[in-house]
Amino acid sequence: MQLSTIITVAQVIDADSPCISFTATKMNILYRGVKNPVNIYIPGMPDDVDLVPTISGGSIYPDAKAEKGNYIVEVKGGSTGTINVYVDVQEDRRALGQFIFRVKDVPAAIATIAGVEEGLVSATRLSAARTVIAQMKNFDFELFFQVKKFDLVSLLSDKTLYR
Repeated sequence: MQLSTIITVAQVIDADSPCISFTATKMNILYRGVKNPVNIYIPGMPDDVDLVPTISGGSIYPDAKAEKGNYIVEVKGGSTGTINVYVDVQEDRRALGQFIFRVKDVPAAIATIAGVEEGLVSATRLSAARTVIAQMKNFDFELFFQVKKFDLVSLLSDKTLYR
């Protein structure tokens, strides 16, 4: 004879000691001037519960192009940013966690022409180049810059001409 037992387990979230996971999608640094994607996930939290994240020195808002739990963080000043996560329970706001991140400036772009960053470029290669390109090296965000002005130094015989 086989005996089957069905056990129903109800999960209860204790907001006083929650387990929370916070992940910076690109890295554990928030950059000024960039829309930093982040994901806030709390294991066991029902889908119908809305989290209320806040940040010092910037703004945090839901990422309209992503699933629930994904946010965009924009930071302005300072060297750190503190993200606090709350949940509203029966007209009472409860803190779930606090996270401190380093805040950095976006690194300077590197100008290249004909694939060369510095040094001499032959006249043939230079004439084939369409434009000066500003590139971000070893940076995880896709940023694009328009070069509006540059100086070209030409060497003719033993004389240096600036144009």
